[in-house]
Amino acid sequence: LFEHGFVHTDLHPGNAVYCAAENGSDVVLGVLDCGLAVQLSATQKRNLRDLFRAVVDRNGARAAELMIQRSTHPERVRDRDGFVREVSDLVDDVLGKVGARASPHGVFLGN
Repeated sequence: LFEHGFVHTDLHPGNAVYCAAENGSDVVLGVLDCGLAVQLSATQKRNLRDLFRAVVDRNGARAAELMIQRSTHPERVRDRDGFVREVSDLVDDVLGKVGARASPHGVFLGN
């Protein structure tokens, strides 16, 4: 995704398999049914990378601002503060749940 810009547009559990790597200790993600895929432009890759970074950093306000700034009509946003608040709450909620499930396994998100 971040290197070549390809995005599977129908990714669901039935289109993903996990396999042991040849070394026996790593896991490889296999993606099936790639008929629905697109290649992102350099700008789209940058936008997605920046948004992903903001979410992983638990910076929902930054994620919301990026979505507004890089939308097709940022001047049409009616409730900027409300949107920022909602996205911040969503990021906190989702990452809180992920963190609660991941941390017992030694997996930690963010800085």
